[in-house]
Amino acid sequence: TVQSALDKRLSMWEQYCLHHCFATPPGFSLPSANEISGDDPMDQDDVNDEEVDAQLDLLRKRLAEAGKECAELKRELQALERRSAVSNQCVLSVNKALELYDRSSAYVMFQEMLRAASELRRKMEKL
Repeated sequence: TVQSALDKRLSMWEQYCLHHCFATPPGFSLPSANEISGDDPMDQDDVNDEEVDAQLDLLRKRLAEAGKECAELKRELQALERRSAVSNQCVLSVNKALELYDRSSAYVMFQEMLRAASELRRKMEKL
């Protein structure tokens, strides 16, 4: 008796679900197998979706390649900046060495002038 009451209520619940939950709206019907053709806009959307997906994949690949190229260019730029800094440091060192050389040459020339002046004075005193 309990089983039959449960079966009766479950069958009523099943009928309710079929009629109300899974019912299609009025005027809506699924196309049959012979009605499906390539002229359907829904089918064209699938083709368009595939084209869009292919374009997106191509753009993703290009973006990845551009990212790799950008990273490579950044590394190259950093290497060039390091070389430039080293080169500038070398130029500064050479300039300082030349300046010291010029100073020492001026000092040597000044010493020679003092010697020549003192020698000239000695010779003039002898006369």
